Parts: sequence; structure tokens; C-alpha cells
Amino acid sequence: MTPIMSRAQFSLCLQAIRCACFAAIIALGVWNGYMLQYAATSPTVLRLVQVK
Repeated sequence: MTPIMSRAQFSLCLQAIRCACFAAIIALGVWNGYMLQYAATSPTVLRLVQVK
């Protein structure tokens, strides 16, 4: 394997890792949004807010 090949593969690996991290951050954001929405509409949370 030539150094140029390994460098290209290394950059591809970095790009893949970056994409995976980006996807994970987006997924976490969407998940948190759904959980917040669920918490806002769930009756138990509404009851807690009304008690306060």
C-alpha cells in the first residue's frame, strides 16, 4: 500500500466518523424534541404544572 492510498483512506475514515457524529447529534436532537413534546403534552406533567 502506498502512503497516498493510506492517506486517502484515512481522510475517508475521518469523513465517515464526522458524518456518523453529525447523524448521532441530529438523532439526539430529534429524540430530545420528541421527549420534550411528549412531556409537554403528557397529563402527569400538566398536573404537576397545575399543582405549582
